[in-house]
Amino acid sequence: MTAVALRAARALHLAALALAAAALCGGCAQDTASPFSAVVVAWDASSQQYKLAQVPITTITSLRSMQGSSGDITAGGTARLYTQDVDAFGASVSSLRTKAFISAPGPVTLEYNTANGLIYPEDYDALELLSFYAALEKARAEIAGWGFTNMNAVPIYAHVDLLNEQGLSPLADGELFLEPLNAFFLPAVSAQQQLPPQMNLGAVAHAIGLQAWQQIVWEGEPVDPALSLEATDPDALTAVHAALSVRLGIADFLGALVTQDPRWFDHSLQQTAGARALDQLRCGSSAMLQALDVPDDQVPYAPYPLGTVLAFSLWDAASSGEPVSVASGVIAALPGILSAIQANGDKLDLTQTLDAIVAASTSDQQGILCGEFLDRFQALGITDLPTCDTIGVVAPSTSCQ
Repeated sequence: MTAVALRAARALHLAALALAAAALCGGCAQDTASPFSAVVVAWDASSQQYKLAQVPITTITSLRSMQGSSGDITAGGTARLYTQDVDAFGASVSSLRTKAFISAPGPVTLEYNTANGLIYPEDYDALELLSFYAALEKARAEIAGWGFTNMNAVPIYAHVDLLNEQGLSPLADGELFLEPLNAFFLPAVSAQQQLPPQMNLGAVAHAIGLQAWQQIVWEGEPVDPALSLEATDPDALTAVHAALSVRLGIADFLGALVTQDPRWFDHSLQQTAGARALDQLRCGSSAMLQALDVPDDQVPYAPYPLGTVLAFSLWDAASSGEPVSVASGVIAALPGILSAIQANGDKLDLTQTLDAIVAASTSDQQGILCGEFLDRFQALGITDLPTCDTIGVVAPSTSCQ
């Protein structure tokens, strides 16, 4: 168990002992529906740390089985997600779910106690699931307030034995959302994690950012439509790689803004602390541009470096202006990004994407965003954005040039 989780579990154990001393019936509480308040591991923005805290829960219809309008949780089961299935012609989220699950996850039974209307998880598993649900509610509410109002409630699978053809998880470290199955996956705790990502509010908000991209930009498809063009279109590989970075960059920005923490990722993986931090200057480079064209069978594409440049640009713009306006502009830009991709033969163009974000933003933010993008992405050949031609560009306080 990780350090943060261990401290939380010990504190939870002491709370459980206190409840027992008060002659409460452990684990025998009747099923409960929202609204209620619960003790969970939660992010405290004022102290910049995770700790046990009392938080309101508003969307659960069955606490015992962890079902609610934000999503239903099931656990266990075995799934194998193979590239050949994901890439197969006509593959859909529904068909991939059917093919991937060798044994289906089953219902959960959350053990908890109550005292004066307050819910106390009885064990670590209950603490983990309830902490995730609290973070999910908070992140969904924040991002819906920025414009993602038609957000789907997708399945939530906990502790599935999930592997690809290489015997590895198809999810990168710290990731919770898997597009081909359009679902959240809560991994078993590993020794590398300081804080399990399912308890990390930033990681949950990041996952919702990926969900928004799939739902709006991919129109619910399990993969980037440009993948079907790679064999016949030499520009498709570049588009696929750029899209990987853009969606991760947008998701990282949303994770930072929901938590107001530019280093939200570090809480879960100290081993890579700072790799995606947004409190230091991030600049595009010619190496990032060259990497877009390299086939994955030669060198697997690393999407986070370029994605972090976009996330930093958005974070820096939010820090210089109105954060909510920048976030709202990013969400509002997603349909415009889709339109640009479709007009470009299902391929994302980085210039068109950045321009769509500027165009969808409020007038008071456009000049700031123009300054950010034109400075940070110049090394990738982006020297002009059409929307910026008639706008007074605001130079960023720190420059990549």
